[in-house]
Amino acid sequence: MQLTESKKYFGIDPGLNNTGWGIVLYHGKNSFEYVDSGIIKTKNKLFQAERLKIIFDSILDKIELHKPNYAAIENTYVNVNNASSLKLAQAKAAALIALAKGGININEYPAKTIKKVITGSGNADKKQIKKMMLIWLPNKYIDSADEVDAVATAICDALSNKRKLKLL
Repeated sequence: MQLTESKKYFGIDPGLNNTGWGIVLYHGKNSFEYVDSGIIKTKNKLFQAERLKIIFDSILDKIELHKPNYAAIENTYVNVNNASSLKLAQAKAAALIALAKGGININEYPAKTIKKVITGSGNADKKQIKKMMLIWLPNKYIDSADEVDAVATAICDALSNKRKLKLL
């Protein structure tokens, strides 16, 4: 019997105030192990560039610490407030550049895809996703919505089994 090597998946839920991140170990056949997760917080009183640098540096730190094999990030969406959408896109860009600099293979997923993979419904709410995390990771309760979304993104990436070319 040949054992498959477990892989670490790094998920990111971008946001300028709070960027959620989570890492899971995928053993194959829908078997996951929680590794770590958290929130990168930035303060409104800082200049925009400083806030983006905090996100960038923190993602690089997590890459160095955990050495993930793959990474996924939730696609940003355009909402009614253009300024909010722009800030969200900038936070996502800071995370993407950090992942690329870290040499990590990156996939992007719309929120509906992540919800569909995790819960079976693309219209699931935050409560349903949090509940499903207890099924995917039975020994770990994650309270923060940003962390839950990031861990769900990592699990979605592992289960999707789609790999893009590695960014250099």
